[in-house]
Amino acid sequence: MYQINDFSRITRKGRKNTVFMTKKSEIVYRVRNKIIEKSLLKNGDNVVVSLSGGRDSVALLNFLISIKKDLDLKLEAFHVNYGLRGKESERDEKFVARLAKKLDIPLINVKANKSLTLKRGENTQVWARRIRREWYEKLLGLKPNLKIAIAHTLDDQVETFLMRIIRGSGTKGLGGMRPISKGYLIRPLLSFTRGEINQYIEENKLEFVEDSSNKEKYYFRNWIRGEIIPIFDKQNIYQNVKVRIGHLMRVLRLESDCLNKISKECFKNLVKDENDGFLEIDIMKFLEIHPSLRYRILRLCLHKMVGTLRGFSLSHIEDIEKLIKNSHGSKEIKLPKGVFAKRRYNLLIFSKGDAARAQVRDFEYGINPPCRLEIKEIGRNLAVGFRKGGVPQELNPLRINLNNVKGGLTVRNFRAGDRILINEREGYRKVKNILINKKIPKDERKKIPFIIDGDRIAGIFGIAIGSRYKISGREEKILEVILE
Repeated sequence: MYQINDFSRITRKGRKNTVFMTKKSEIVYRVRNKIIEKSLLKNGDNVVVSLSGGRDSVALLNFLISIKKDLDLKLEAFHVNYGLRGKESERDEKFVARLAKKLDIPLINVKANKSLTLKRGENTQVWARRIRREWYEKLLGLKPNLKIAIAHTLDDQVETFLMRIIRGSGTKGLGGMRPISKGYLIRPLLSFTRGEINQYIEENKLEFVEDSSNKEKYYFRNWIRGEIIPIFDKQNIYQNVKVRIGHLMRVLRLESDCLNKISKECFKNLVKDENDGFLEIDIMKFLEIHPSLRYRILRLCLHKMVGTLRGFSLSHIEDIEKLIKNSHGSKEIKLPKGVFAKRRYNLLIFSKGDAARAQVRDFEYGINPPCRLEIKEIGRNLAVGFRKGGVPQELNPLRINLNNVKGGLTVRNFRAGDRILINEREGYRKVKNILINKKIPKDERKKIPFIIDGDRIAGIFGIAIGSRYKISGREEKILEVILE
């Protein structure tokens, strides 16, 4: 355990700096103990404090200064001026600069320009969060053993919980923020209420600035804070409710972690991922899994497709479940961020954007065996060569009796009206019907190579062989086609 003996700080000139506490305070012990309990920091860490200048971030900076020597911490402050509140934004920047200088803490100050950096589809809050995270990543690359401290409190956690209940989040979302995330973002105050922070601020006469936008109920969080939380306050139950909600969120995080671990294993075993912009799931196997795991597997699929779950909600997962359970044959639904979920017979297929809409063009190439062809339209190669006779008939690789090849050989894909003679007694059959019976999705049919002898279909790769081109076992040499 670390022992804190003195909470006062001596400046270089020997004067007491009273910007933070000058006497022992219980909450500093508790913050220190929470940092140790959760393994948020270790000796010698570089710590950058995200400092807005508001109550919580000022308190956090002072807490960390108090335990700086005990943990041999190297402290810096980080501030972003988003320029969203005009003179008030400039005031905050100047205040933070004065505070950092007074505390002898190095300051990293960033000015962000919304008009130059806003991405399509981003709102202001998402943009500001992205700017912060991008700078966090930059700092992470510059400083070893870096932790970035954020001043979220238990009140922020409870507000997040209520917001996500209203929005329809699952257990993962309801678990809220973690004391440490991504291995470097730490939240030492997550177990402490805003009331405790305010008391510490008042007792130590700490200066801070107020963000006027926190009173604007246009923002969902501010509406929760201004309209919903006061209902608890009026009943004198909010303090207990906050603690209980905090406990519930910790339990939800633990349970969610366990289920997510199991779900990732199921994902590996169940989801076919060829890194080609598509994911495939065997529906029958998927439905054998418990619903709580199915929910998480679908979330993993969506995250795999676009790298985030922002924009997706429980209702989208339910839409995918309905697609699986209430439809047959082929059907698809459109999801946010250009993702499509398709049912193709017994397969659930996820695709995105251009990959989802892309149509394979007609192709046709001459074959002069032995040879190797690149079929750009389907992104595959065709290796065509000879083999000695005496091997069994196969459709993959496709083996053709050379004795009955009469015309020039070509490879092409499906055409409307195609027919093939598989059995002399049954006569010619429509290729379209064969593909439907084989449950080949419509958008996959153009990707299958057909070997053509003159104007006849000699074989369809992996599907069928023409009766005249079947191997009898007496051939000295056969043609073998391999799709790479």
